[in-house]
Amino acid sequence: MTNLYFSSQQLYALRNDINVQMLIEKTLRIPCRMTEGCFRFLCPLCNEFDTAVNPKTNLARCFRCEKNFNTIDLVMLIRQADFVQSVKFLQSIHQKDSVCQDRGDLKTISGSNPQDGSRMKRKTPLGKSDSGPCHIEKIIGSVLALEHGGISEKRPAEYKPNKPVAAHQKTDEDRIAKLEQQLEYLGRQIKKIVRTINVGLPSKQSVHKLE
Repeated sequence: MTNLYFSSQQLYALRNDINVQMLIEKTLRIPCRMTEGCFRFLCPLCNEFDTAVNPKTNLARCFRCEKNFNTIDLVMLIRQADFVQSVKFLQSIHQKDSVCQDRGDLKTISGSNPQDGSRMKRKTPLGKSDSGPCHIEKIIGSVLALEHGGISEKRPAEYKPNKPVAAHQKTDEDRIAKLEQQLEYLGRQIKKIVRTINVGLPSKQSVHKLE
């Protein structure tokens, strides 16, 4: 009989050693983006980008749903698996990361550091840690920016939320199509006018004869 008992130490390692941002971006392939220096992901519950990741607690947060997600929670939601299946899935990732660490490979699958049991800090493009008091200010600023609209991105095939296309996007596409048709029509009209002008003008030979 398979032992389905998981110790608190094992669960703690899966929730804290596996980098939640890398799990979202690389493993589960949840749609994500950077907004004003803050990592955002598509909430699996409300399908909004009003989210953030806390590198200190290794938790993902949705401000609209007011919910926190650890690594196990995210696997259960995205893969639609139960608790036991989700834990086993994360254990396989953690074991592969351990093998990578033993070989001296710094590029682990999930961004975890299983040798010392500590979470790896997420780095910004400048190479500085994204943790600290300024991180909270960035999150607040990004949330305010999202209220005024954000940048839409193409979503990977691995995760397709059932969300209708906004009406203003369809309107913009219709306007662009109409403008293209009008430009083509104007181009044809200009060509006709040019041909008419060329036909009406006397040729060089006829001008010499008149002289």
